[in-house]
Amino acid sequence: MRKKLLFILLFVILMPIYLSSTGCNFSESQNKIIDFKCKNLESAIRDKIDNPSNNICVSDVEHITELSLIGYEISDISPLSNLSNLTELNLNWNEISDISPLSNLTNLKILYLENNELEDISAISQF
Repeated sequence: MRKKLLFILLFVILMPIYLSSTGCNFSESQNKIIDFKCKNLESAIRDKIDNPSNNICVSDVEHITELSLIGYEISDISPLSNLSNLTELNLNWNEISDISPLSNLTNLKILYLENNELEDISAISQF
């Protein structure tokens, strides 16, 4: 019984420390961890926010207003939908075919998409 109580006590003490080490506060939905399918995009975002190894949360990228991703060979831009304050985005010279993740970026004013594999731009027709 004593070992079990000690285990529970250690768990209660150490779990908050572990969760804080991930870089995200899981109590708020805005701090969810962003899932990157394209490692080149993940690397570019990590450079931008100066986060070489911790999880990247929505709160980590909220402050980004301008982003240049020229020639990164990016194919999946779905994580960019979390950059709600983005006003300028340069995606020239990539491998992007689907830009629908940009459709909810209401602050986006300047967008460069030259030399990609776009098939449909209706997702950004409201801009």
